[in-house]
Amino acid sequence: MTTAWLLNLDADLEYAWGEGYLRSPAMARRVSQWSDRVLGLLGPGDRLLPLEAGDGAESEWKGAQRIVCWSPTPSALARLRALGLTPPPAPDFGVLRRVNAKEWVSPLGLGLAGGRLLRGVGEALEVLGSGGPWRLKSRWGFAGRGQRSCPKTPGEADQRWIAARIQEDGGLWVEPEIEVLEAYALHGWLSREGELRCGRLLRQLLGPGGRWEGAEPARGARKPLLAMGEALERVGESLGEEGYFGPFGLDGIAWKRGEERGFCPLLECNARLTMAFGLGFSPGGIPEIP
Repeated sequence: MTTAWLLNLDADLEYAWGEGYLRSPAMARRVSQWSDRVLGLLGPGDRLLPLEAGDGAESEWKGAQRIVCWSPTPSALARLRALGLTPPPAPDFGVLRRVNAKEWVSPLGLGLAGGRLLRGVGEALEVLGSGGPWRLKSRWGFAGRGQRSCPKTPGEADQRWIAARIQEDGGLWVEPEIEVLEAYALHGWLSREGELRCGRLLRQLLGPGGRWEGAEPARGARKPLLAMGEALERVGESLGEEGYFGPFGLDGIAWKRGEERGFCPLLECNARLTMAFGLGFSPGGIPEIP
């Protein structure tokens, strides 16, 4: 099946911004650079749709049998219409924002103990002063971006960063700072009818600050696979209840803090395609689900 792909890799910025998101020229260049690092997504004969006007010839994508967005955000669907294409069915944008926020997985009880959403600066400073060190995360940060390490007592620079994130995102996700020993990813595809497909477990390669640098099959990692497989089923069920359908990926980690060690099967959920989604299923494709 020939697929036309619209890789709006800045979708998380659109979740944070809300309706009316406009991609800056600088971000358009970054997205173009990031697209080269997507692993195993495009199959033989597939086409990459241009994100911006004038980036490609119409003949390059006409005749595709299927259209898939990185995330079917309002700007992505508008771009498809501008290209003369009929957008595929998509979840409501409010659903996309909600299930991609860091705090959405918290009620499932599979995340890192101590993680919480803070809504106000005063609350944040009180909580952060009660323990630490902490990892601060934007509600819609991605690939290690929008994160900051914070000691027990936030300094002036920390406080400014905290205030900015809360003002812009309506809250800030915080969790205990830990050392990541191993990072894993497991992907799923949820159909509109509720059929869940599961990919293969991947070992994630992370750089400084937790930035994603690559992935590879996690051969022999039986315990992480079992734990994350159970998490995938629960997340898939919850996503369906929210009205979401399509691709999603889970991040899990083996971690250490002092002498304490543990495994977190659901650090985050990305309800969209991911950089390693194609590798997580099979080279050059996704499940044959409309």
